Amino acid sequence: MLLALLTALFPVVAPQEPLRIGLLVPDVATAEDLPFVRGARRAEALYNRQGGVDGAPIELVLAAAAAPAEVAAAIAALQAANVCAVVAPPEPSLAPIVQRVAQGKLPCVALVASPAAIARALDDVCNQTFCMQTIGLVRDGSRDARALAKLLGKDGLSAPAELVWDVDVGVSSKTFGKQLEKQRPHLLLVDAEPEAAARFLTDVLAGDAIPVVLSPRATGPATRALPRTLFAILGLSAASVAVTPFRADYEFEYGDMGYGAAEGYEGVLAVARAVDAADARDAAAVKKALATVVVDGARGSTAFDRALDGLAMPCAVWLLRQGAIEHYAPPVVPRKPAVAATGTSAATAAGPQVGDGPQPQIGVPFGTWRTRQFVFEDGAQWVLCQWADDPGFDTSGEDLALLGLSTRGADAIADHLVREEILARVLAIVSTKFGRNEDGSGVPGKSLRISFAAHVDKKEREKKKQRLWPARFGGDHTGAGGEAFGTYCRVYTAFIRRTIFQAHALVPPLESADRTYLDGSYAFGSDLARDKRSELIRALINGYAGSMALTLAHEVGHLAGLDHVTDDPVEIMNVDEGAGIDYRDAHFGPNTWAIMERRYGLTEAPGRKVPRPIGR
Repeated sequence: MLLALLTALFPVVAPQEPLRIGLLVPDVATAEDLPFVRGARRAEALYNRQGGVDGAPIELVLAAAAAPAEVAAAIAALQAANVCAVVAPPEPSLAPIVQRVAQGKLPCVALVASPAAIARALDDVCNQTFCMQTIGLVRDGSRDARALAKLLGKDGLSAPAELVWDVDVGVSSKTFGKQLEKQRPHLLLVDAEPEAAARFLTDVLAGDAIPVVLSPRATGPATRALPRTLFAILGLSAASVAVTPFRADYEFEYGDMGYGAAEGYEGVLAVARAVDAADARDAAAVKKALATVVVDGARGSTAFDRALDGLAMPCAVWLLRQGAIEHYAPPVVPRKPAVAATGTSAATAAGPQVGDGPQPQIGVPFGTWRTRQFVFEDGAQWVLCQWADDPGFDTSGEDLALLGLSTRGADAIADHLVREEILARVLAIVSTKFGRNEDGSGVPGKSLRISFAAHVDKKEREKKKQRLWPARFGGDHTGAGGEAFGTYCRVYTAFIRRTIFQAHALVPPLESADRTYLDGSYAFGSDLARDKRSELIRALINGYAGSMALTLAHEVGHLAGLDHVTDDPVEIMNVDEGAGIDYRDAHFGPNTWAIMERRYGLTEAPGRKVPRPIGR
């Protein structure tokens, strides 16, 4: 009687059936160790702590599909388990197949990279990390590959980065070899199915060490299994953005963020929010609601894109090495601000300690200056600074090898970054000698209107050929570090190397492991021995660049009509300037400065009319 009365007053509400969401994984038995599943579990726990979706708890259901042939059976198993939707795996080569097989059976959430997102990620890594300007595209004939090629060739890359050619992934070794001889780009982007990409890398590219970046669709088991170290454009890591509750929760539970964690988290969130918005679980209602979903996920706001039929995926670059996917760029955002070691008097006497910053007396830290930062000033005399590539003067590669500043081709990125660092420092140092800022920009009323850069648009170069002085770095001379020839000049890097720096060559020479100092992926202050190695490399690079910059300033002085002087030992036009003056002390004297000012004028404030210099 009492039970009946209580039941009438407080009716028992039957617990709702769990909201089941399907995940495809290579192996169910080991799936809990995957970042993808761990990320999905974080979303599951988040919703369930808040009472689930409309009072129903979320329950993840895992099904195995390690290869395309296994997807259909996995989708059938998830249907039998009464899931309301499936989240496609982060494997780029598998996700489209899951979308296709699930069509008409289960709503499917996949994170998809658009051609624009791929181009942005490539542009960022070329300009900010690799500092590379020329890109070759190897692709198949698919619609996506054609769209990416069109975008990269038009406006998908920011200057000075450019697509110089694209070839079919089925190209023969002989034909491709001729293409490289015609123009060798700084890196290759490969956009094809993984099997075709792997055949190209194995049979055509073979042992060539040119850096290779894979598009998302080219990243799969076939390419990851190759012994070659590759880079891949995949989803942005949540560790590369500001620390979020998801990241803090994930890293507290599991440690460092792995590839797929953000995809698992955002995929489950998308399904849960679609069900909540639809107020239903049937496939048609959930699919319709998915088209309007916006997820405040692990990497910011992500919206469903009808053109992609999935959530728009922000992209980044990952390192593929020995089958593993490792975070690469953009860099990880520290969980806590770096704290410098306070040290003691004894520690200070012993020299730099772990936690101290790079020593400023040996030059700015790596990556401070990039050649792309230097832009010519309108109306000024331009000096175009480039490594010499003409016969008899193309010695910079051997010069750097003899100084120990080259891996001799073992790591093309490290070798390229050394050259980039040297040339960027040359531009920064020489600019200051002409009264300009270190980034090459002019100071109104103080800077000579002689401007330095390493890149120029081809059309602009043609228009400016009467007011452009090429400066080429390379070659040797019996008794001079450089020469001026009326309209161009040379800086003899071999002369500077053998007369000043050869005795201080880097030992042991540069190796692949040193690339992390140059590309910014090493956190200075985390290891004392590595800090010292980094400083040693930087000191040699900075000293070599300083002497090259001082020689360049001297030769540009000649191009500007200056003669040698002998009355000031630290005057740039002193004939003995190449003998070892510290570039920080060298300067143009009052007389030489006055001559150049009369001939070329000073930088004017923006908007003011620039007078025509004398002699133009």
